Amino acid sequence: MFISDKIDDILSKNPIYGYLSLILAIACIVVEFLLPTNYNNSLTNMILLVPAVIFPFTIKYRFGLYILITTAIIQFTYMLATGYSIKFVAIELLPIWIIVMAVYVLINKEHHYRSNMQQELLLRKDVEKEAVMESIMLQEKNTLLEKEIKERIKYQKELDNATNYYFNLIENADIAMGISDLNGIISYVNENFTAIYKRPKEKIIGQAFVNMLPPLEQSKLLNIFNEKVSGVQTPGNLRTHILDANGKLIHVHIISDLVYENDEVVGVRAYIWDISDQVDAENAVRESEEKFRSIFEYSPMGIYRSCPAGSIVLANPALLNMLKFPDLATFQELNLNKVHPAIYNRKEFIEELQEKGKIIGKISEWERYDGAILYIKETSWTIKNDKDEIIYYDGIIDDVTEQVQAEQEKERLIEQLLSAKSEIQRLSGMLPICSHCKKIRDDTGYWHQIEVFIDDHSDAQFSHGICPDCAHKIYPDYSDDE
Repeated sequence: MFISDKIDDILSKNPIYGYLSLILAIACIVVEFLLPTNYNNSLTNMILLVPAVIFPFTIKYRFGLYILITTAIIQFTYMLATGYSIKFVAIELLPIWIIVMAVYVLINKEHHYRSNMQQELLLRKDVEKEAVMESIMLQEKNTLLEKEIKERIKYQKELDNATNYYFNLIENADIAMGISDLNGIISYVNENFTAIYKRPKEKIIGQAFVNMLPPLEQSKLLNIFNEKVSGVQTPGNLRTHILDANGKLIHVHIISDLVYENDEVVGVRAYIWDISDQVDAENAVRESEEKFRSIFEYSPMGIYRSCPAGSIVLANPALLNMLKFPDLATFQELNLNKVHPAIYNRKEFIEELQEKGKIIGKISEWERYDGAILYIKETSWTIKNDKDEIIYYDGIIDDVTEQVQAEQEKERLIEQLLSAKSEIQRLSGMLPICSHCKKIRDDTGYWHQIEVFIDDHSDAQFSHGICPDCAHKIYPDYSDDE
């Protein structure tokens, strides 16, 4: 390190030294001017001028050179004025000042050079530091970029795996799926779609989807398709039909949505379910319901359903007519657990029904809405849910009043006949009768008039008259006239 660097270092750390050198330089100059002539020689001048040089140097600017020149001119002037010869000044003093100024200039140039070098070094260090920082930042960015690339590769792999997974899922799904472009041309179908349509993919892709529809459905589905791709709100769910490769009509359920690419609509995606079995089941259920409704409405027997709580759920017209209720609403006002048309213990009937699950052909008396009594034959059973809980009691009622009354009349007639037979049997057998007076002898040996005996042993009553033969014998005079 040069002396200027040391001076700079000292003055930067201790600025007071600069002021002390200033004071020392001024003192040296004053001493130089005040020394007697015999002490004023080259050595003395060298010793005294050193601090004078140091002082301007501490300023480190061009102003310091001006101070040195001014000091030299003052000294030359002073010496010439005090009797020194020009020769002395030129030979003894001028070289010293030239050396001093040359040293000062060289030192300042070296100092400026060193300062410039230091600045350049500092600038280079700053540049290197910035370069290092930029390099570090580039490395960090490179690391982040590598990490991002790895993450993107990872995400791409995950995306590819997910794509493959969902592709396989769609390909092997139980749902048929197809995609068409904006012109209605099929661009993709999965395996289940080919299974429904019964044709391979290569014979389906490239066709217009309307070719797969029955003629009556083509116009309707094409209008819905055009409205959907144009942005009109269309039904998301649709039941329709398609024709398979054999021309068979297949019931399908379709859910459709739009396919986007770069925020633009590029096609329509359709999810298709074959609901032929479901439609057949629904038709079977509908036919069954229609049959039940027909049987329910037009059956000559009464049909009803009630809840365990006693409320009436439904009753057919035959039952209302049988019980003479004006309408169903009036009948439903009854709570069968509290008021029941049947004249029997309802609680015992329900307990037996819950225990057995069914009661067949129970004949009992029921009271009609108008108060009349009729005889019915009732068959009832329970309806349970999945938890084996009773939710309904169903019953079929048959009016057997005429049969019961006929049976009662039959029994009455049978009793009468049995009674008559018993009486007739009392007159049967061998009866002893008098051949002359016609009296009959009873079991005890007494003889009775025939009319008295018959009157005692039967319900027959006699009225008296005379036959023609007796009348001719007894009343011969009148018999001819009569």
